[in-house]
Amino acid sequence: KPWKYEIQSVWEMASDELLALDMGSWFSPYLFAGTPMLSLDQLLRAYGDDFVFHIELKGCAPDLAAATYAVVDAHRVHELTIFTSFSDLQLERMRALAPGARLGWLVQTIDEEILDRARTLDLFQLCPRAGAISVEGIARGRNVASEIRVWGIGGTPQEVRALVLQAVQSGCDGMTINWPDWVRF
Repeated sequence: KPWKYEIQSVWEMASDELLALDMGSWFSPYLFAGTPMLSLDQLLRAYGDDFVFHIELKGCAPDLAAATYAVVDAHRVHELTIFTSFSDLQLERMRALAPGARLGWLVQTIDEEILDRARTLDLFQLCPRAGAISVEGIARGRNVASEIRVWGIGGTPQEVRALVLQAVQSGCDGMTINWPDWVRF
């Protein structure tokens, strides 16, 4: 039976519906079929001391930052957590809740407007799209954030490799990638 998925909007789904999804098949139906999504609480309970967590605040719900921080706080993994978001408003909310939290802002590119706003957010990471980085942009980003971590690495294996090389050669500190085993130096 061929594997088939239905496109659904997560914004319209309840948490019990999301947690019932077969996320493993989405990633690889041959290797991970039947693997469900974990809640943040389940993830931190299972792996709380094993990783540095980059927890992305997705969406615009006013209570998202507070609810997310409550779970991190309950598991006492503050030092192992970096909260990221495309929304500077969600990062502001997190900063108000947790003045010492490490924050990362996901942006399309590093330009003067982004740098000015990043200064007010007191960021730990500035996270530009991988295809939009340069050595000069990374250097300018380091004036407002300790780390530069790129996102948006995808495409064919050749495109992924080119983006990884661009990220490494530009001097960034890390990357979000679905295929870490493809990165070998």
